[in-house]
Amino acid sequence: MRDCQGPANDRRIQRRPRALPFGLAAVCFTLAGAVSGAAAGGPVTAPRWVSFGASSGATQLDGRLADYQWDTGWRASWGAELLAGRGPIGLGVRYRTLSTSQDMAAAGITPSPSVRLGAFEWVGRIRMAEALGTRMLATCSAGRMSLAYHPDHATVNTGGAPVTVNLTSIHEWTGGAGLAVERGLGSAWNVSIGVDYTAFSLDTAHRNGAGIVYGRDRFGDWNGRFEMARVFAWR
Repeated sequence: MRDCQGPANDRRIQRRPRALPFGLAAVCFTLAGAVSGAAAGGPVTAPRWVSFGASSGATQLDGRLADYQWDTGWRASWGAELLAGRGPIGLGVRYRTLSTSQDMAAAGITPSPSVRLGAFEWVGRIRMAEALGTRMLATCSAGRMSLAYHPDHATVNTGGAPVTVNLTSIHEWTGGAGLAVERGLGSAWNVSIGVDYTAFSLDTAHRNGAGIVYGRDRFGDWNGRFEMARVFAWR
């Protein structure tokens, strides 16, 4: 049985290319650009719009993070999103956040700290189909994630003089894609239900016999969200 520790914060570790997050984002934004170009050549009557939405939902962290003593059960999550677009295309920014915990009792750190995940992402969305007032949307995202511990330091009793350990925040790039179903409530509001997958990488460390093995692994999370958005449209 391997003795696992939390993600390593030693920035001297050589990092592997972050191909997966940027690959997901590149595919989505390339598609968005192609559809946007087609829309630009279409009727000039396509409405312009801006929307601001707030969301709540649940996130399932990658089950492999449990090997590093993370609580990976479904967590409540919240977010906000600002989009602007024309016709079926929208681009904007999104912030999402959730809390979990990492058990560090094996390292002598008690109580275990809570962990706040916050992600600021660029978002693209494309309306793929519409029927009976309901729209099917494809979404993509790319951004920056932060994992912040609270408290961000701990005192470890080593049998001699106590040692203070700093729990440094972790910052990583993310990329994701998903699907959503949206319906209008009158002309000023939209409600939507969506699910997406977000990929990211973390520096890791685990015990192998008498030594510590450092590496870099890819993880991800599934997000389900309900959003209500205020829409402003004009031609």
